[in-house]
Amino acid sequence: MTHAPPRTPDLSWAEPDPTRGPHVLRLTRGPFGHRHTYYAHNPFSRDGQAVLLMRYRPQDVRAEVGLIDLTSGAVRTFGDTASWRGLVGANLRWASRWPGPQPADGVDRVLFADTEDGRACLVVTQPGGQDAQRFVHDHMARSATMDGRFIYATTPFVGQFPGGDFAPRDRTGLFRMDPSTGQWKLLVSVNDCLALHPRRDVISDWHLFIKQVHVHPREDALLMMFGNDCWFQVLPHENPPVKSVYVCRLDGSALECVNDDKAGQPSWRPTGRDGVRRVPAPGGQPGERLAIHRGDADWRMDFLGEFTIGPHPLLGPDGQCFVSEKGAERGGRAVRAIALHDLINGGERTVAAHPPSDAPTTYFAQFLRHNRRPAPAELVAAIGRGDSPDDPVMLEPCPVWSHDGRYILFNSMDGDVSQLFAIDVAAAARSSPAAGSSRR
Repeated sequence: MTHAPPRTPDLSWAEPDPTRGPHVLRLTRGPFGHRHTYYAHNPFSRDGQAVLLMRYRPQDVRAEVGLIDLTSGAVRTFGDTASWRGLVGANLRWASRWPGPQPADGVDRVLFADTEDGRACLVVTQPGGQDAQRFVHDHMARSATMDGRFIYATTPFVGQFPGGDFAPRDRTGLFRMDPSTGQWKLLVSVNDCLALHPRRDVISDWHLFIKQVHVHPREDALLMMFGNDCWFQVLPHENPPVKSVYVCRLDGSALECVNDDKAGQPSWRPTGRDGVRRVPAPGGQPGERLAIHRGDADWRMDFLGEFTIGPHPLLGPDGQCFVSEKGAERGGRAVRAIALHDLINGGERTVAAHPPSDAPTTYFAQFLRHNRRPAPAELVAAIGRGDSPDDPVMLEPCPVWSHDGRYILFNSMDGDVSQLFAIDVAAAARSSPAAGSSRR
């Protein structure tokens, strides 16, 4: 029996924001900045009535963790974290598969990263802030998920980074934690992934990591990303950029490198029966091939065509379209835009674009300071030249669908802080002409 997804409230209280698009709604305002969860972690509550977010000021060491009520726009906070800057923020997400006893009121718990006495920890709490549990680990959790029995978390990078060593590659990677004991176990190390990579002979220990772990919807396997791509945005290096998809069983066995090219995070429909993934176009041609896998094709992809898309394509709830970022131009300046791609007919609609931002590029130096690492001279020079493309909190739009597909939520810079915005998908689809096909 198929159940209809929960209906997202009509956002009648939200103000239109024509600077970002004709069907874009502003959900938050300053003086605080607001941002939702990272790619592939849906911030909408199970009933679709609220969204997880972080509230912050750029100069603050800690940020608040909270919810925005989609029926009224009211924001309430219930915790705080030191691990809020960076690509993945505090790894804020709903713990809908929390392995322990569920709250009596049936409300899902919330999971996020923090620090305690100089060590990293994961915090699991009810969205009222009560009954919080803290699980300490030696390394910051770069991403985390759960399957009803365990929490799976990845820890950050290894390598001879200028300014100091990070963790050895045989002692960092994908961990499993048993909440009943608080014990962590290494399942897959960075060394394990490197040993299976087709280009292992030309990849050094320079900033290797495992990130974005997910339990497959079939709940029989884990998927993760292995690579070294983050720092290539600001520092040149002789190593080839790597961002590869790996899968393994829930106990870490049967590890497999699914592709060895610079890929994007796979995305599934809620049923887990088909999905999309970005892979490079053949021969280095412009555009990216979008791969589709249907049924139980066991990770193998059937190519549907080539699409001009950005990273992190996210399949819609009905499986007929996906959303992704793309490059655009406003006032002679390059900006990021958000586009809907039709998998049935191949059409593309640009539904939102960010205004040009002059926010200072300070994220990487802040990140190293917060993690007690000296900023290397090359990085300081790159930031000083303005070569880093990142704003103070390494903002990425992170477009994400509501459960019913009515809205797409995204982050966008507003001055020197980020705010939350939503796209009315149906209205955008009705009025935005398809700007040619993104499919080849």
